[in-house]
Amino acid sequence: MYRIIIHVGPWKTGSSALQEFFHINRELLLHHGVLFPLGLVTKSAHHEIPNLITDSMSRFHFLTNLEQISLRDLLKRYFDEMKLSKIFTLLLSSEDFASLNSEHYSKLFSSLPFGEDTKIEFIYFDFDPEARLSSYRGEYIRHGEFVDSKALKQILNYISSMKRKIEEALLESSDFVHKIDYQSLKHPTEIFEKFVDILFNGNSGLFQSQCSIPTKNLNVSIPTEKLDQLNEFNRLNIGDRHFDFNLPVIFSDAYPAETDRFIKYASLLEESIQRDSALAERDSALAERDSALAERDSALAERDSALAERDSVIDSKIWRIFQPYRLLRSSIQKDKEVPA
Repeated sequence: MYRIIIHVGPWKTGSSALQEFFHINRELLLHHGVLFPLGLVTKSAHHEIPNLITDSMSRFHFLTNLEQISLRDLLKRYFDEMKLSKIFTLLLSSEDFASLNSEHYSKLFSSLPFGEDTKIEFIYFDFDPEARLSSYRGEYIRHGEFVDSKALKQILNYISSMKRKIEEALLESSDFVHKIDYQSLKHPTEIFEKFVDILFNGNSGLFQSQCSIPTKNLNVSIPTEKLDQLNEFNRLNIGDRHFDFNLPVIFSDAYPAETDRFIKYASLLEESIQRDSALAERDSALAERDSALAERDSALAERDSALAERDSVIDSKIWRIFQPYRLLRSSIQKDKEVPA
């Protein structure tokens, strides 16, 4: 039986980190019977699949020969690669899967070349819309939107509605939906551990002992102060335009005069973030050095205290040893001083 695992995200639940994790461990996954194919839009994700389903590939203008890309042919290529490698599990990952409805998933299933002997499973990271609101706010600001209090309420309503639609679509499309509570994850690597446990049906020990962990945060958050600055910059460019999820700001088309300014600002912002990061690393190194020096001084103080204690003990012992001789000498000296 073939097994297809579809990671649907959604957005802002560690998807980029997971995709990088799959990508750097691609050969190891293959060795353990899982194919994580290289993507067309990005090597570490499969955004082309949900976008082929919804006929929205035109937004990826940097891809050549778009008219030659066929969903059925693409999936058949994965199937042929699985047959060649004699493996039976296919892993696909894209946050854009979260935008599909049950009809879209039916189109996907009908395009699969695996036949009826196929088990399709979804992995979905459940999240609290209010807890993730600041993260979504930052994403909209980074994409050129001005987010005020009114827009923030709209975003909250939007992601709450999006969450309901995702869950409804998944439940309608498959009985095998693995839900991971994103808010319950306590440390960064736990997101990989939870996913891998599902991928290997709880037998992930060997894989986890061999896998590599991404060393960088791919979607590092912009500091609040700089994010607010970028939000103000967006306001100056957009003006009082009504916030609309269906009308994203594209500076190169809508605001050609500000395009260079935006690129320059983004560049300066990135340089500022890198500089702040370097300074933070320097301060951390200095703090470690100061801590090491403090430990050394403490050790020296303990040594001096021990030496002082030792000297005190030695002096005490010397005093006890020589005290009778001192008393005898003192007595003899007194006898000599007595007149005959």
